[in-house]
Amino acid sequence: MGSKGRVLWRLSSRVSSEREIVNIGFSWSLVRRFPGEPERRFAAQQRSLCVRVGAAVHAVGGSDLLGASSGVSEGRQWPLHGLRLMPEGGTSGWYLWTGDHDPNDPDFFAPIHAKHIFEARLVVVPYLGLPPGWRFLIAPGYEDIWFDREALDSPG
Repeated sequence: MGSKGRVLWRLSSRVSSEREIVNIGFSWSLVRRFPGEPERRFAAQQRSLCVRVGAAVHAVGGSDLLGASSGVSEGRQWPLHGLRLMPEGGTSGWYLWTGDHDPNDPDFFAPIHAKHIFEARLVVVPYLGLPPGWRFLIAPGYEDIWFDREALDSPG
């Protein structure tokens, strides 16, 4: 491994918590250089949040598909909404959006791999471990997480 790899490793080895990953400007390139390490950290964050709210863990990894509105990955629009339906058709069941959801717009949600959401909105990682039927609403200084039984009856 060249010196470039060693420099990245020293940077990542200085990170002692997931919060510090956000503070140093985490880059998905670390995942490509050191496969598994960020995924393990992400899984730990997801487990921790699920334990906090008393939910079973249904972890999402970088290759999992979800539906996201353009506002999720473009810019830093708030609040950010998340709803997990039953997984279907190879997706994780997650739908993420900012702003008002237009149920009549068939193109409102675009399929996207979770790794791209991890790049754009690292703050969402812990919530993606929640199982189907769970929702969240987050904004700077605000968090709401709840179970919505009706979401389990909704078509995906």
